[in-house]
Amino acid sequence: MACLASSRVGGVASEVVWDANCHGVAQLADDAALTVGRDAGITPECLLAAAANAALMVAFLERAAAAGLAVLGYVSASRFEPAVEVPGGARLVLLPSMLVAADDVDRAGKLLQEALAEAPVLRQLLPEVALECSIQPMGRPAGRR
Repeated sequence: MACLASSRVGGVASEVVWDANCHGVAQLADDAALTVGRDAGITPECLLAAAANAALMVAFLERAAAAGLAVLGYVSASRFEPAVEVPGGARLVLLPSMLVAADDVDRAGKLLQEALAEAPVLRQLLPEVALECSIQPMGRPAGRR
């Protein structure tokens, strides 16, 4: 017997159809499909981490573009670790790494913190989301050798 779960938030719709073996197919916007379940290698934890990483990246890159900050490279990973505050709980640690001009390192860090605090998906997960970022400078600041 299949079970159907549906979600509609902010105009975004998804639908997951599950079979008795805990295999599911998520129907996403624009008819995209994603096979989920432990056998597929895409667990709820993987989806949550991917959603959080994507939310941070989109929020940060939008702020960077609006501020005129050129991001030369961006990649993000994540990990779950035990939440000290909540017995048996976990917190998600986002690990973005980026490359910006040497003069923009501090500004990139500030924009990343703003993105963490303001992205709608991440606001739902806070305070159980932590940020450990690596911002690497490209080249030298203007006027220096």
